Amino acid sequence: MTGKRQWMLRLPGVILLIVFLAAYQTKALAWQKQLEDNRAAIAEVERENAEIRAMQTQASQAQEATASVSHRYTDGSYTASAMGFGGPIEVCVTLSQDQILEIRVLKHDGEDSVYFEEAVKILERILQAQSTDVDTIAGATFSSTGILEAVRAALLQAEV
Repeated sequence: MTGKRQWMLRLPGVILLIVFLAAYQTKALAWQKQLEDNRAAIAEVERENAEIRAMQTQASQAQEATASVSHRYTDGSYTASAMGFGGPIEVCVTLSQDQILEIRVLKHDGEDSVYFEEAVKILERILQAQSTDVDTIAGATFSSTGILEAVRAALLQAEV
């Protein structure tokens, strides 16, 4: 009986230990669930923050791009001249929003009309390229160079 009695005396302690372990296990599972929920919430907040940072970066880049869109030329009409084959060639260049809208030859005294008729073809090249980085006209090199240099001088006046 001594063995049975000892077992009976220890039984409440064993039951108490089992209850304690079950309560601890339940609490540990609850903590584990809370930890998983917290990690999921943190991951969601981090995703949202990443999306917000991406949108802020895009907005910042768009703002920088808008701010960096500055005009190279002041709008208006500019007159300049340069030496052609037979003398000075004067042009008027009209600009709007960094676009060359029109180029008119105002004076070309002293230019040979045959060569000059060929040289004015450079105006179309400049307008198409929106640049003075074009080839001169073969056969009217000096006259077309004069026109080109006069346009460059007018653009220099317009530079911001």
